[in-house]
Amino acid sequence: MYRDFPIKSHTGAQKAAEAAECADDQGKFWEYHDLIWANGAVDLDSLKGYATQLGLDTATFNDCLDSGKNTSEVEKDYQDGESYGVTATPSFFVNGQLVRGAKPFETFKTVIDAALAAAEGGAGASPTPAAPSGSASPTPAAPSGSASPTPAAPSGSASPTPAVPSGSASPTPAAPSGSASPTPAAPSGSASPTPAVPSGSASPTPAAPSGSASPTPTPSSGSSGG
Repeated sequence: MYRDFPIKSHTGAQKAAEAAECADDQGKFWEYHDLIWANGAVDLDSLKGYATQLGLDTATFNDCLDSGKNTSEVEKDYQDGESYGVTATPSFFVNGQLVRGAKPFETFKTVIDAALAAAEGGAGASPTPAAPSGSASPTPAAPSGSASPTPAAPSGSASPTPAVPSGSASPTPAAPSGSASPTPAAPSGSASPTPAVPSGSASPTPAAPSGSASPTPTPSSGSSGG
């Protein structure tokens, strides 16, 4: 990535940077850049002449340059450069490391090799470790046959809420056949809470047997009435 940093003390540097951006609008940035460096002249006529040499649309190029279309873009690049610590050109950044000045190839190779080694060294570490197969997971899973976080009662053992095995006492006892229930049921032949009159016995409100006196006597056949 190339960014502009026109030195303020260099007359014509700002306009030359803007002219290169105008050439970039027509896809000829690097060709225009090389012409500036090869010729050195950055006056307005020379800048427009370079566009002609490259076969650019000169009307579009001249309008771009004269209108100051790219002035704010070049100024922003300059301000960003200052914030990154750039004070002169050329300046280079390799993975954020500033290299000032026209350095020999060996200098750049050393910086680039160090950046590659750092990148390769960090590639092995996983930000979030993955548990290998068979190891404990962050939330343990109970293996088959082992106790789970919420225990399950094995067959025949007591469960958290006991289950009554066949023939054993339940939490609410059920009366076995022949035993007393919470509300007793009278077995056959025994007295019930509300007595039932067996056949032939006296009822709570006596019923006159055939031939006996009733509570309200009725005259018998052949006797005198009251």
